[in-house]
Amino acid sequence: MQGTSAIEAAKGFSETKQKILMAASEVFAENGFRYGTIREIAEKAGANVAGVNYYFSSKEELYFFVVRYWLEMTFHDFPYAELADQGLPARERFLFFIRATVSRVFDPTRPAAYAMLFIREATIEQTEVFDELIRETVAPNTALLRSIINELTEGRLDDAGLDFYAANTIGQCLFFHINRKIIHSTFNIDLDREGAAEELAARISAYALGAVTSIL
Repeated sequence: MQGTSAIEAAKGFSETKQKILMAASEVFAENGFRYGTIREIAEKAGANVAGVNYYFSSKEELYFFVVRYWLEMTFHDFPYAELADQGLPARERFLFFIRATVSRVFDPTRPAAYAMLFIREATIEQTEVFDELIRETVAPNTALLRSIINELTEGRLDDAGLDFYAANTIGQCLFFHINRKIIHSTFNIDLDREGAAEELAARISAYALGAVTSIL
């Protein structure tokens, strides 16, 4: 599947293959690659093991496709052109980047459980598949953010500094999404209510912008 859009490929899937994709997404999100089994995926999809193996030659291939699919679903409509528009001030593009990231991370049409795919990969399993997909799918976002921060800080940061502030900015968006239940119970901040994502984006923007511009 390397080099092929998973979203476009999935549009041509048969009904059975679509069910297998969704079932595999749930199983891998719940159990990870190591403990998610083809048998469990088959049962959840209403298929048999032979049927799963017919559409996907191995568990590795299926897992690769599932992770690629949900990464692409998160970033396929990311506003790269607007964020790269040199006609807009760097400050506006920086704030726009945060709003765009938060809106996608908290997208209600994207099943929240699938975030566990990325949490498991980042903290537990760390397969080579994920590293490759991150380079292909997420790297353009981080490179764009680094260039915006570089412009915003008038080139005063070295590569390590740019990496740190880019990671910090994206990390805040992911932190609130991953830990929203703990945040709700500890601080009584309900990030699942209507309008919460927009409010969160504004608060992260104010915090991150203050941190970045403090070095000027």
